[in-house]
Amino acid sequence: MHNEFLNTNGSWGQEDAPTKLKVTVNVSDADWQRMQELHNQWMVQEKQNLADKHKQQEVLWQKQSHRLTDIVRNNEGVWLSTKILYIVGSLSLLSIITIVLEIAFYVYFHWIL
Repeated sequence: MHNEFLNTNGSWGQEDAPTKLKVTVNVSDADWQRMQELHNQWMVQEKQNLADKHKQQEVLWQKQSHRLTDIVRNNEGVWLSTKILYIVGSLSLLSIITIVLEIAFYVYFHWIL
């Protein structure tokens, strides 16, 4: 519950808002017992809903875990990245060796001979 109200100028304020509100209610013992029973039923339902949601989430996590385990076990998804790594790494190494040999031949034929 908010203690705010709309002022006459259209803005929200708390100038004269009550700080405490005291409410007195007479409830019979039978009605009080019924409210407690309804509250307890509601709590049991909520606990069951939470347990069901937790179980569903656990099943989803297990499925995802098994799926990821199968992917890793079968080298799916990893295969492409390792193949690309070997190809790019080999080409990079070949390029570096070629550049070094070109520099060596240039130095040998232009400066030494």
